[in-house]
Amino acid sequence: MTWTRGLKEKLAEMETFRDILCHQIETLQSYFDACSEAASALKQNKDRTFGDGKGDNKISNKDFEADFKENLDKNFTLQPHSPITKEMILEHGMRSVDFRGEALTFKATTSGVLDTLQHCLDLLTQREELWRRRLDREAERRRKLDELYRAARQEALKSRLVVHGSPDFEEGPHSAFNDEEFYDAVESGLDKIEEEAEFRERLKSKSDRQSSCKLVSKVTQHRLWPEIDRVTTEQLHYARLGVGEGVWHLFAEDGEMKMYRREEEVEGMVVDPLKACHVVKGVTGHEMCHYFFSPTVRMEWE
Repeated sequence: MTWTRGLKEKLAEMETFRDILCHQIETLQSYFDACSEAASALKQNKDRTFGDGKGDNKISNKDFEADFKENLDKNFTLQPHSPITKEMILEHGMRSVDFRGEALTFKATTSGVLDTLQHCLDLLTQREELWRRRLDREAERRRKLDELYRAARQEALKSRLVVHGSPDFEEGPHSAFNDEEFYDAVESGLDKIEEEAEFRERLKSKSDRQSSCKLVSKVTQHRLWPEIDRVTTEQLHYARLGVGEGVWHLFAEDGEMKMYRREEEVEGMVVDPLKACHVVKGVTGHEMCHYFFSPTVRMEWE
């Protein structure tokens, strides 16, 4: 807005200058018009001559200056100047038409300059309006981001969990707990330990009961045993096949982890069974299954 205000002030100043110049041109134009009329009057009056000292109708330079001043007083008052001679009047009268054209050209030029400056001012105003709208959009976007940031921060402060250390670290002269809060924390900690111990005992007793129960019928007498045995034998057969035998194809590898697939068509549909091989040092597969699935040791393993 500062640039636009400055340009408007400069434009007003140039308009003032233009008014002054136009007023001066009009004043000079009236002067030269009077000179032209005087020159025309001299040409029409052939009986009048300038001071050669002969004839009865001779007019002196002083008489001519008096008549000329009388004609000019009808338009405006002349400032003091040097004596007006015949040559000066004739010269100014002959150039009167050219000066009028120059005056018109000057006025048109100043008008064009002002129009151009006005156009530039309009362009600057449009550009300034565009930047102002962009600034408003950025300010609105920033305001929304600030609101989202404050809301997220407040939510994080509300959901933050206050984790205190053990009672041994909290007791002392610099503890943030008073006596009642301290003993409540100790009691809640002991209750939590007892609950975990009872949960482990229940899991262990449940596992013992399941292992001590005798099966009413053998597994091989189940009605789905033939299907289970067939699928298991087939899967073991394919799993034990080597990669070089042309059945399994390696398609992914990451360190010790290798993944294979084989193409197979089952009931008209193409399937891609997968097989993964990974090496974990320091533990066997049986130990891994035992520690992962047995509830008696899984809690300790985790």
